[in-house]
Amino acid sequence: GLSYISERNTGDYQQDLQRIVSGYFIVAESIDVFLEYFSTTELKQIYLQVKNILASTNRNITEYLKEKEELRNLETQLRAYCSFIILRIEQSVDKSYLTEKTSQGQVPDISKKIFRPQYQDLGWDLVINNYQRKPILGVQLKTKINTSSDWAVKFRHNILTDSLVQKIPFFLMAFPDRFYLWTEPEIYSNQSKPTYIIDALPVLKPYFERAGIMPEKIRGDSFELLVASWLSDMINSEQLPEEFNESQHWLIDSGLYVAISGGDLKYGATT
Repeated sequence: GLSYISERNTGDYQQDLQRIVSGYFIVAESIDVFLEYFSTTELKQIYLQVKNILASTNRNITEYLKEKEELRNLETQLRAYCSFIILRIEQSVDKSYLTEKTSQGQVPDISKKIFRPQYQDLGWDLVINNYQRKPILGVQLKTKINTSSDWAVKFRHNILTDSLVQKIPFFLMAFPDRFYLWTEPEIYSNQSKPTYIIDALPVLKPYFERAGIMPEKIRGDSFELLVASWLSDMINSEQLPEEFNESQHWLIDSGLYVAISGGDLKYGATT
């Protein structure tokens, strides 16, 4: 992945961007494996490089709409992979710092952590803010297969009881083979059944195929990245409602597609 990123540019922006996106996809997929082999200084260099990429691909709405669709999609993927890498490095450095200070019998000074977390603990695995930058969708992710509606209801109830999950209009519980969506903010305090139960396999099939992973074999970090890629595509999609296939009609019927359109995807702290 790093070798792809470091290759000399050809001068063709789209071709070079495709290569870089491929490199960062590999890095994001394997980051949890190689983190321990890098020094804090090396991690900081990677961290700053990725932050610079996020800054360089930032667009206002006018600039964004002027770009070709292929370039918009590539830049969206690149931003998603970079955000994931940033999150993992921040978590790794914080953890190693605390472990080192504790082993020396010292009380860790949280104010001196090397990296300040980019996102506050929102109580969600993924969060989408709408175009007004207000939280509109919270997502909880699990790799469990063959869940039932009753199991999802109980699991959701435990999450809401045991953690400080921010209450926002849409709650999506995502599994590799099934989505559960709740759409009413007032139902957070009880054990209401999901508003929509969705077969996730046809929705996520292109993303599993692209990643070369079977749904029943995917790990938590990879699944987070995969769902983030799908949500990024939805945020930036220019499809009309009538152009959606049957597997995604629930996005239109629930109002979620309109609600997240033009929004902003963030990685929250997992619960």
